[in-house]
Amino acid sequence: MGIMRIISILMCFAFLIVNPGIFSAAQKVSTKVTVYDDIFLTESGLLPLPDNAIELDVEFSIPENYFTVAQKIAADSEGNIYVSDKNKCTVFKFNAAGEFLFQIGQRGKRKGSFLSPHKILVEKDFLIIQDREKKSLEFMNFRGDHLKSLKISDFNDIVSDGAGLLYTAPYVMDKKSRLVKVYSSNGKLLYSFGRPLSFHHSIQTLNSRTMTLNEKGELFVAFSYFPLVRKYSSKGDLLAEFKIENLIMEAKEKYNLKKIGQGIADMSDRAGYMDVIVDVEAFDSKVYLLSHYPRLEILEIDEQGKVNVTYWKDFQNVYKANDFLIQEIDGKKRFYVLQTSPPKYDVDVFRAKKKREKGDVKSAVEDFTNTIEANPDYFQAYYNRGLVKYSIGDFEGAIEDFSTAIEKKPDYHEAFYYRGISKRKIHDFDGAFADFTRVIELNPTKFEAYINRGNLLASQGAHEKAVNDYTQAVMNAPDSTLAYNNRGLSRVEVEDFEGALHDFTRVIELDPQNAEAYFNRGNCRLDNEEHDKAIEDYNKAIEINPEYSNAYYNRGIARINKRDFKEAISDFEKAARLDSKLEKDAQKQIKYCLSRLKKCLYLRKVFRRTY
Repeated sequence: MGIMRIISILMCFAFLIVNPGIFSAAQKVSTKVTVYDDIFLTESGLLPLPDNAIELDVEFSIPENYFTVAQKIAADSEGNIYVSDKNKCTVFKFNAAGEFLFQIGQRGKRKGSFLSPHKILVEKDFLIIQDREKKSLEFMNFRGDHLKSLKISDFNDIVSDGAGLLYTAPYVMDKKSRLVKVYSSNGKLLYSFGRPLSFHHSIQTLNSRTMTLNEKGELFVAFSYFPLVRKYSSKGDLLAEFKIENLIMEAKEKYNLKKIGQGIADMSDRAGYMDVIVDVEAFDSKVYLLSHYPRLEILEIDEQGKVNVTYWKDFQNVYKANDFLIQEIDGKKRFYVLQTSPPKYDVDVFRAKKKREKGDVKSAVEDFTNTIEANPDYFQAYYNRGLVKYSIGDFEGAIEDFSTAIEKKPDYHEAFYYRGISKRKIHDFDGAFADFTRVIELNPTKFEAYINRGNLLASQGAHEKAVNDYTQAVMNAPDSTLAYNNRGLSRVEVEDFEGALHDFTRVIELDPQNAEAYFNRGNCRLDNEEHDKAIEDYNKAIEINPEYSNAYYNRGIARINKRDFKEAISDFEKAARLDSKLEKDAQKQIKYCLSRLKKCLYLRKVFRRTY
């Protein structure tokens, strides 16, 4: 009878410890809802520039009145510029300063004429000009005299090693196609190499690519719809494959992958992919990648695929490019970019501005202010200035700029989104809620808006509605650990412990090093009185983050429930050392554990005397 009474008393007290409504000192530590307010990009918004960003200035332009449908651009060793024009069936030649010199070729089928001039290769003593209509390569001297023609199948791109080898990127027709075919200067196929990307549909389109050769004779192949670059030896050995780390490129890739998935079921979705890499060029020991939306970016990468510098330029109107080249003039790089934004075709020559120091937000604000003064209706400049102001904590100023951007473009959901985040920062929760709701109306797939609106609902105790918003976020972003985590926390509040357990487990599956997810799942198991499993989760949280004071504290609670008072004392002592805010509660728990140890010792002595 005595033994049963001791166990009963201990079990009863254990229940009191895990029931916050009865014994508040033993209440477990809760994790606050995480707020998703990082700057994020969808297809229609701009991401912050990386630390290595250098803005470009337009030095001069070769005006559009020369061209109707410009195609490709090239340069010779003297700096002269060549531009092919599809509609005018000619190649224009300019000097390095953009002054017109003369035209090469004209419309026609005879030798020295073109039907559809496209790619231009510049050799030491002559030009090679692709004619897509004739399916030929036309060899011309620098005066424009025709030397010879070479019949060759159409292709995505062609480069020359300067020693007689022509590397082409033929169209990929199936999984057995090769990415590169190598020809002699007489048109003889020598060898081929490179496996294409494999897809269930649109394999030709999705394997679109451009190429360049560096000084070592290594071939770089850049895929048009993915941030992917491969490096091959001149003989076709795969030397490396790079996934380019660039936020805009990654956002476009995500968009394209979604389109590819939709295209499996619906053929109408097998088009409209976003260009990720427009062109690739080698210069000195570096390789450069051209991207043109939502802003012009030229990425300098090293031989390991690391982005060293991001050159960029923002424009009021959509700026699209088709080709570019790099020249060094007076010791400084110049980027000649062929703009192809119909009906506008021109060559813009860019040079780098002085690199802005990290944290130089004053200059950034001044730049966007100057843009606004020059173009008062340019909504993107207000939006960008708002982002800068937000980044330095000027939330009122950011709200003002986002509001102006919305006035200029009422359906600009990104401006609504960041205005909502800024309003939340100044505790205008009603205003933030309205903005996030408007974002969802304009762009129902914007999962961050659902998360942030759910956070507002959760902060007001409306956890059932918050769960609905987090569920919408999960539907639009199945890999969002934040959506699962926050839904789990709200499910705990509505006592849906099974659902919460599922959510925290999903976070762990997506991010095995997420200490908070183990902690939250441990709390769920503690509520369910699964003390051993709770301790396992707290152990893992502590293994990942040895300074996790709350995990030590809650593991102590679980150990009290298992009557492991000595280990519980150790946990509470550790929690108190790591976080002074827990010291008062930890001392109460330590005091309780000591009293239980003394009580157990006394009862053990009584038991021995009795029996």
